[in-house]
Amino acid sequence: MVSNVFHRWKQKIKVLAAIKVLKDKGDSDEAIVDYVTKQFHVSQDYVRELMKVWPNPLLDDDEEHDNDPTPSVPAGS
Repeated sequence: MVSNVFHRWKQKIKVLAAIKVLKDKGDSDEAIVDYVTKQFHVSQDYVRELMKVWPNPLLDDDEEHDNDPTPSVPAGS
């Protein structure tokens, strides 16, 4: 099971790197989706979902998407 999780994480990193390179190159979103889908054998929906959270693709949807790295501390702690 660990190797399966690691494989998915590793593939996600590769897909994200490809998205970044293609975005930096100036490719359109649709061209990026087409290329990444074919190159990495992933679904178009998967690629589009990763592109939606760009540039913070490693954050979970539940996490706050701000740039403050300081964790909040409850008052009185």
